[in-house]
Amino acid sequence: MTILTRLVLVALTVALSSCSEAMLNSESNGRQIPASYPLMVTRDANPAVLGDVATGQPKLVNSELPAEFEMVRADPNCRMPRPAQGAKLAYVYTYGGGEKTPLQYVPGTSNAASLQADIKRSRTIAGTFAGENPESSALASEAAAFARGNAVEWLSRIDVLVTETEAPVFLVLTSYDAVLWNIQTAPGVEIDGIVVSAYEGGAIANGVDARRTGFMGFRGAPGGKCYLKGVAYQSLTPAFQQSMHKRFGRKASWLLTEPPGTGVKAVLVGDVPDQPFQQQPISTIQLPSYVWPYWGSRDDAFKYFGLKG
Repeated sequence: MTILTRLVLVALTVALSSCSEAMLNSESNGRQIPASYPLMVTRDANPAVLGDVATGQPKLVNSELPAEFEMVRADPNCRMPRPAQGAKLAYVYTYGGGEKTPLQYVPGTSNAASLQADIKRSRTIAGTFAGENPESSALASEAAAFARGNAVEWLSRIDVLVTETEAPVFLVLTSYDAVLWNIQTAPGVEIDGIVVSAYEGGAIANGVDARRTGFMGFRGAPGGKCYLKGVAYQSLTPAFQQSMHKRFGRKASWLLTEPPGTGVKAVLVGDVPDQPFQQQPISTIQLPSYVWPYWGSRDDAFKYFGLKG
């Protein structure tokens, strides 16, 4: 085995450590979040669990798309809706987490042909490596599987439970991984606008009018420079807060960040209500205009995008 081959295989081994063929091909039905699940809250708030705030959850299954996809234009010039006068701003940051959903997409719809060429090339490379020895052959096969799986984004769902009723709420939802942000509101809540910012992209369930919705992404986005970098874990630096203030013209009323080493499934924006409210079914799904979406199982998604076989 050549030195170059060893280096390539070592890099692929590291990349594959969190990804397997079994995981890539497994079904993607959404699971229920336990009522005992602790919510992500602001640092100064008392701990709360999902059952304190809301009851019931949307039913997400492979065979049934809950709402037609609404494609929202991603502005290449970084223009985003801004909070209305009197609205409160909530900033949420998580690396990823959530419960998996049947929603998947390929970022960069204009590059579909290029994507398929890349997958074909990965298989050719795998065939080249396969002739060296059994060890490199096994890793090369895993590399080809990883290339297929990594080509399609798999969104997880995070519920955003909003209970603030004193003023309209403007949500800035950021992550690294692709997330379907499921907006759930208590009676009397008004959502002023929503901006989703994620390195891998994202989507919104139960959002607001497209004119009050913004998507900032990096991978495949026409305006990758628009991506608003979040704050890892709980290091809320003054420099970052100033940057966010300039972007949205408003200091945040809520700063919610993921504690180290955890995966977030639900977020509370506001106070724990006296009585839990009933979560609403998903009636809209908004995605940025630069993605090619699919609803269903992971295996069927590969077939749909021409990456199977």
